Amino acid sequence: MTSLVACLESYRGNCQRHARSPEFVVADDSSSAEAADRTRAVLRRLADRFNARVRYADRQDKRRFAAALAAESGVPREVINFALFGDERCALSTGANRNSLLLDAADTLVLAVDDDTLYDYD
Repeated sequence: MTSLVACLESYRGNCQRHARSPEFVVADDSSSAEAADRTRAVLRRLADRFNARVRYADRQDKRRFAAALAAESGVPREVINFALFGDERCALSTGANRNSLLLDAADTLVLAVDDDTLYDYD
């Protein structure tokens, strides 16, 4: 959680420096509902402190998105599930998590970063 907060603070600092007000979107693939609740609470506090738009998507949100995407697109659900959740035989879901962000922002300019990065603006 500490790395996510530091990451958002650093990128928000850069945005403020250049008079930008982007929307921040956090896609969380944590399997624990408690972890998702903690992240959601931290993001609400950051959004208030930054006076910024911050959206959050946990696994439950991505399941709803997958269902809507399947209904709208006609793409088979198993293809969408693989794209948004990865393969259960592989422990890493970074690519799948990134896919959900990119599909959500299909008509938007996007900068995607991992929560262990910082923007160094000095």
